[in-house]
Amino acid sequence: MTVTGRQRLWYILGDAVACVFATLIFNVIRHRWLHASDILDFMSWSGDPHVVLSYIAFPVIMITVFALLGFYNAPLYKSRYEIVINGALGSLVGGLIIYFAIAVNDDFSERSLHYGIILSLWGSFLSIVVLARLSVRSMLMLKAGNGDDTYNVVVVGDLQDADAYAVRLENNNRRMGYHVVGLVSGNDDEDCSKTDFPVLSYHNLEQEISQRRIKAFVVLATRSHQERSIEVLNKIYTFGCTILLPIDFYNLITTRPKLTNIIGEPLVDITSPALSPAASNFKRLGDILFSALAMVILSPLALVLACMVKWDSRGPVIYRQERIGYHRRKFTIYKFRSMIVGAESDGPALSKNHDKRVTRLGRVMRKYRLDEIPQFWNVLRGDMSLVGPRPEREYFLSELARREPAVFTLHNVRPGLTSLGVIKCGYASDIKEMTERLYFDLLYVENISLSLDLRIMFHTVNTVLTGKGI
Repeated sequence: MTVTGRQRLWYILGDAVACVFATLIFNVIRHRWLHASDILDFMSWSGDPHVVLSYIAFPVIMITVFALLGFYNAPLYKSRYEIVINGALGSLVGGLIIYFAIAVNDDFSERSLHYGIILSLWGSFLSIVVLARLSVRSMLMLKAGNGDDTYNVVVVGDLQDADAYAVRLENNNRRMGYHVVGLVSGNDDEDCSKTDFPVLSYHNLEQEISQRRIKAFVVLATRSHQERSIEVLNKIYTFGCTILLPIDFYNLITTRPKLTNIIGEPLVDITSPALSPAASNFKRLGDILFSALAMVILSPLALVLACMVKWDSRGPVIYRQERIGYHRRKFTIYKFRSMIVGAESDGPALSKNHDKRVTRLGRVMRKYRLDEIPQFWNVLRGDMSLVGPRPEREYFLSELARREPAVFTLHNVRPGLTSLGVIKCGYASDIKEMTERLYFDLLYVENISLSLDLRIMFHTVNTVLTGKGI
């Protein structure tokens, strides 16, 4: 199991135990107020089936709420602030769900006791969950301080500066799990014999990442070799690792920075989208619900199109193609076939206006985006999202990377059924048009939000209804 997986499991187990104890406290308070019974009468009601069930149902509800609010998304070395804020909000939301599901009809002698019940739910879950999480956090930081469960990083820059920064990073951020496993020189002519950390080969980084389990690169600005810094930065983009920059370097690139933990060395993350864990979870939940509903509603149309594709031309109804998706994982994308069989017998080729490879029915389907209906299955599976950068094939991804290495940052979010690039540029017929569309997709990743997704979906519906597709 990975470091992230182990830390996530520890927090979930800690929350589960804490919620059981919080449920016990709530049950004591509730029955004390409801039946005016003494706490010593615990045995008279503790065996009630509904009470017993609460020790399972309440923790499940609370952990589900905590998960939706994103606490378990990135569990690595949580700050006390994150623990308290997520605990407070999650306990409030979960407490209200429990109150309206269980206690709203309780017949208290005083109406004001209902407010007391809500406060007791919130207070008991908040206090015990936060204490449990702080205990887990202390244990994880102790393990990190002892060299276990570390987050392996490499510092890139002029060796003298990189070595000094690596020492500082280890000293200041050791309790946060950062462990420097090597340096990469910003200048090939530097002396590699006088550093405290091993110097890794710039030309063999991919193998080093695998062998040393490198998770992130900290890239320093080399004042005398800024072009080399950008060159190294562009190469690292292709590996799918987290890229962290000191405050004095991020102004060399145009991106919206995401500040990491403010304890120790302040670093900005230029590879993660500006979407909170909670928003990311709700985005995925919306994908599941909407795609499932769309598959049900559109199933009659899909059946008709399938029959028409089979009748229109020889070949399979569904066209399958390998694309590169989230975290650079390969997946199979599904479409209604809109081209003749063997359309790419001479190699990968983009479709152009009046393309003879497109079938008669295919032109209509592509015009109204009907060929992409099967991709709702990709969305439901988690290969794609409703909104996100369009997934590309490996061949064209390599071509785009030569023009714009930042294309690899698109893989930090799920590819989409529709995108800002699609509604702005439509289908691309050559690499130049793909590059133009790429800039809009990069803009989307830098400004990603649920409200932006809704606006893109609105314009996509307009595109489909008006037949503005190519």
